[in-house]
Amino acid sequence: DPRLTDAELDQLAQLLASTGEEAMDLAMLDGFLTGLAVGPEFIDPEEWLALLWDEEGPAFASEAEAEQCIALCLRQYDAIVDALDAPGETLTPIFYESETEGEPSPMASEWCAGFMTALEFWKTQLKVMEKAGKGELLAPMRLFGTEKGLRKLEGA
Repeated sequence: DPRLTDAELDQLAQLLASTGEEAMDLAMLDGFLTGLAVGPEFIDPEEWLALLWDEEGPAFASEAEAEQCIALCLRQYDAIVDALDAPGETLTPIFYESETEGEPSPMASEWCAGFMTALEFWKTQLKVMEKAGKGELLAPMRLFGTEKGLRKLEGA
């Protein structure tokens, strides 16, 4: 079972946080991996792993730490693919929470931003989808996962 335990998710979050200020956080990574998983074709991890870090690349304390982080990322990807492929399985996105009037409130922006980053691999297919009138399917991701969408939300 590739699903990460809560302890492994915490460990992955810490490893990502230690790799640089511009690196993806856990919620953004989860959205990114989900975007890759739902895409029209498989993208080799060699092509997307570099997108997880900032421009200078990850700053791991050791080679073992780097290998562990990458292994956890790949297992999370496999778990997402399995959840999407298995009948009756539910995919639960990783959202951070904030408090609104004393109640926990999910924050989807990091996850959606990761999802939208993954869609950069399929720009041509997205244009075809939009021309076919299916672009509204991505409206929530664009609203919460892009700077333009977040500005709209702030102005509302």
